[in-house]
Amino acid sequence: MSRSRVRLREALRAPVQTTDPAGLAAYAKHLRPVVATLRSLAEDATAARPMYSREYLREEMLKGIRVLEARLDAAASPEPAPKTEHGDSDSNSASPVL
Repeated sequence: MSRSRVRLREALRAPVQTTDPAGLAAYAKHLRPVVATLRSLAEDATAARPMYSREYLREEMLKGIRVLEARLDAAASPEPAPKTEHGDSDSNSASPVL
């Protein structure tokens, strides 16, 4: 495996700050080319006379979807809750007091 593929994979899984407007804008900027590629592949796949073969279109669309999934997973992964001295997480582990 080449180093550029490793760097690409690490970049896809890099955490995303969705609470920061600038970070969210940068994140959206990186998603736009993936969506544009998927759109053009889907348009070609549904055309009366496609330019590419079905196998190529399927492979490229699945690759694009995997990229989108990896980037969405990076944005959706919650930060782990801090541990207490007893080992449980601090977030809502106790029942509410009435």
